[in-house]
Amino acid sequence: MEGAVREVLSAATGDARVEDAMASVARSVGGLAAGITVWRHGAFVGQSWTGLPPGFERDYVATFSTHDPWARGGLCGALGAVLTSDDLVPRARLEMSAFHNELCRPHGVGDLCGGVLVREPDLLVTFGVLRPSDARGDGGREASSLGAFVPALTSLGFAEIARRRAASSRDVADTLPFGVLVVEACKGVVLAANGAGERLVERGLVGRVGEPLVVDGEPLAALVRATTNVTRRTTRAHGLRVVIHRPPSAGERITCIVHVHHAESVANERAERAARVYGLSPREAAVAALIIAGMSPKEIAARHGVAESTLRTQIRTLYAKVGVDRQAGLVAALSEL
Repeated sequence: MEGAVREVLSAATGDARVEDAMASVARSVGGLAAGITVWRHGAFVGQSWTGLPPGFERDYVATFSTHDPWARGGLCGALGAVLTSDDLVPRARLEMSAFHNELCRPHGVGDLCGGVLVREPDLLVTFGVLRPSDARGDGGREASSLGAFVPALTSLGFAEIARRRAASSRDVADTLPFGVLVVEACKGVVLAANGAGERLVERGLVGRVGEPLVVDGEPLAALVRATTNVTRRTTRAHGLRVVIHRPPSAGERITCIVHVHHAESVANERAERAARVYGLSPREAAVAALIIAGMSPKEIAARHGVAESTLRTQIRTLYAKVGVDRQAGLVAALSEL
């Protein structure tokens, strides 16, 4: 039991896989499967379970998560309390439900023990252990044993919320067309980058993650370290504009958010999105990128080695696909992507 608890704590700190830790929890009480589930305002968000038959998990996520009688009873339970199936829903009602007869019974699932680990304004984390259909008793013995796991499982629940929020933040950052870097403020080391930032790294315009901040060959780690008494500092590294934001509070590990604006890269990012949204051809996307970057039709024609009249025909096709009739409208539409 103690080894399984340590494994759950290791999963909470990222030193072990959640699935392996939950497998240890299930084995410790003779369970069929075990895992944690995340909910938002009572609606299913996602889960990390091990031991579930593939068909069970598929059908639960697709259909039965909205008709889960254990969830309806469990989401309102006291924090840290380990409840049996009978605590959550009367057994007669459970056995009459489609949830039991169409999902649980065909997969050899008898009932469940579990409870609420974390309850926050927007998210809630529950855990559970499924008992096999031939398990003896009402689950009270298993529930009592699982009480020893609650502190470690609660840490795992908080870690899961943090992971999902970080992923959500990355998704938002990836919608931005300019580089966004998370930089450790004391040493100026780059900790993470959004999609546009990673492409700047690939082009050699920004130093690699895990190393001190360098933009277009210019070391900026010292400038990051010096940004202590201001919340925003702007500088230029050759042709790139760099904005260093220092949040008023960034937790125990003080970090800065660094925006790296490279006009050509921003234009390319927006043109690639326009290609997906409006169905632009590669040539039309390339023309759009140069228009966003501020080049004139004459300059673009020279860049592409075509006559200006040919280029203007391409631009008219571009206008038609985007639904605008002039260059200003095109730039405005694509700048919103």
